[in-house]
Amino acid sequence: MYKKAFSKDGYIIDQSVLTDLPFGKYPSSQNGCGWIAVYNYLKLQKKPAEIEKIKNQLSHTLFLGGKAGMSVVLLYLYLRIFCRCNVKFRIHLPVTAAKLYIPSGILMYHTGNSFHFIAIKYQSKGQYRFFNAVYGREEDIRTIRDFLKEHCNFPFLIGIY
Repeated sequence: MYKKAFSKDGYIIDQSVLTDLPFGKYPSSQNGCGWIAVYNYLKLQKKPAEIEKIKNQLSHTLFLGGKAGMSVVLLYLYLRIFCRCNVKFRIHLPVTAAKLYIPSGILMYHTGNSFHFIAIKYQSKGQYRFFNAVYGREEDIRTIRDFLKEHCNFPFLIGIY
């Protein structure tokens, strides 16, 4: 149904095509990055990842029907409580985030227009794969430092890993 939204290996990489998939009062193309990051993260962890279940459970946590997107705290709690993921919540300056080594996780950063959630997975030699950061990019692989230089326009980012 939304084949263009998925990578060849089954991760959601293009939120922009999810125009008729609601999340709260808005389409997932507009405010669905939180549930998409959870879906991708759970797949990375080899845990059950059902789009409708994740989307529906998280939609109940939205403030004003999702006008401001997903709460990072509620996303974290959802992973801890409902998905039984042993994750931590960390606030990083871009300088410290660039030195991170984590096998996989979720980052929340500011694009210059809004906050955005993405899932990441370590590849090798300091390189990570970024999911749904650049819409439609199948193999978005680079260092966190390079990613932040291009995409993060805020003095901090939040990591859940």
